[in-house]
Amino acid sequence: MTTFAIIPTFVEQDFSYSTTLNGYDVSIRFTYNNRTAHYHITVTTRDGTTVLDGRKVVPSNPISSSEMFEVGLTGYFRLIPLNENAVDTEATLNNLPENYIFVYID
Repeated sequence: MTTFAIIPTFVEQDFSYSTTLNGYDVSIRFTYNNRTAHYHITVTTRDGTTVLDGRKVVPSNPISSSEMFEVGLTGYFRLIPLNENAVDTEATLNNLPENYIFVYID
């Protein structure tokens, strides 16, 4: 059975928070990079193990790593456009909550 966890996003260029995914406590940090005009995501476990380190968040592309699987996070993250006709521009990517939903899918 597939499960979805909606990951909150904010307008700030650098934000982080803690949540539970698959029963594991993780810290998620989003940082906007002006050079690439994209957010990048870093995910660490409660014990400080980094399982994603500065991965570029690209709409509709799954984001995962072998380190996630090693600690029991068997799903992946995905940035989904709220409007199927949305164009991925710097303006839309800079305002995640208005234009996208970010999810963890397992």
